[in-house]
Amino acid sequence: SKSGIFDINLRFENNNIYYTLKHGQLTLYFDFPEATSSAINIYNLLGEKIIPEKRCMVFKSPVNIDLSKNAEAIYLLSVSYPQGNFNGKIFLR
Repeated sequence: SKSGIFDINLRFENNNIYYTLKHGQLTLYFDFPEATSSAINIYNLLGEKIIPEKRCMVFKSPVNIDLSKNAEAIYLLSVSYPQGNFNGKIFLR
């Protein structure tokens, strides 16, 4: 049952982006000096996208992605923005 997903993972990967994962809900937090275009992708370990690419303008507001319907596994998070790329691992359990 997917109601049992609990991952209290908090990772500070760099000073502009961090994320939390709780009850299958991924929340990305951005701290950019101005509105910035970004592309968010999540892949399985085979390199297949598990959600459609999410393109958005981010500044200091969170972006939520529902992963509760995905299988328990390790996923790869990729955020591309003009100043660089952010990559992280998501442990969905």
